Amino acid sequence: MYPGIACNKKIPIHKSKVDYFNQSEDFALVASLLIPPVNIVENKDNYVIIIATPGLQRDDFCIEFKNSILTISGKKDSTTTQDTIDRCEYDLTEWTRTFKLPNDAEAILAHADYLNGELIIHIPRSDSVENKEKATIYVY
Repeated sequence: MYPGIACNKKIPIHKSKVDYFNQSEDFALVASLLIPPVNIVENKDNYVIIIATPGLQRDDFCIEFKNSILTISGKKDSTTTQDTIDRCEYDLTEWTRTFKLPNDAEAILAHADYLNGELIIHIPRSDSVENKEKATIYVY
């Protein structure tokens, strides 16, 4: 968890590419196992997006934004094994999450860290923002 921030408030600023409408409950369950869960925290200075991504490395992430849309994806080379897998409850080898940024999010100044299996993206807030440029955010 992000140090010093309690996760007691749900911030409705994110949208997932998965369309849950007209899908069975089984599909929603499978989608939740293939897309990493997200916590979004807001304070007066910035937004913090925290994504649980165990087993990945910094180089496995791609974070880009354009026209106020933040796209976060992860891709890990799958390893082949001769072993029989008894149970597979999550598979984060390839996924994408997309978020519509609020009007006061200054995405060009965003930065990301990968710490203890969590991808933490900090997006500063500003009064005058125009997130039209395309940019890539490097993960430290």
